[in-house]
Amino acid sequence: MKKKDQDNYIPIDIWRDAKEFYVSLKDDVEIYKKFKCFPDMKQSEEADKFVAWFNMERFADYPGSLILINEHIGEIIKNVSSYNLLDGYEQLQFKLIQLYRLLKENGMINE
Repeated sequence: MKKKDQDNYIPIDIWRDAKEFYVSLKDDVEIYKKFKCFPDMKQSEEADKFVAWFNMERFADYPGSLILINEHIGEIIKNVSSYNLLDGYEQLQFKLIQLYRLLKENGMINE
C-alpha cells in the first residue's frame, strides 16, 4: 500500500458503522414523513426543519454534523425514552426535535 493510500485508509468496520448510522437516520426521516401526512398527526416545526435539513443533505455543508449527532445519539435516545411517550410517532418526532436543537446549538443549521 502506498503512503497516500495509507493516509486515506478507513477500516471496514468504521465504514459499516457509519453506513448503518446514516441508514438509521434516513429511515427515521422517511418514517416521520409518512406519518406526518395523516391530518390527525401533531405537527412540529423543529422536526420538519430537521427533515428538510437532512433531505437537502445539508450535512455535506457541515462535515462534522453527522459525527456530532453520532456522538450524542445515545444521550438523545435516553432523553426520548425518559419522557415515557407511548406513541411511536411522538417518540420519533421528539428525537428529530432533539437532533434539530443539537445542530442549531452548534451552528450547523442556518435559518
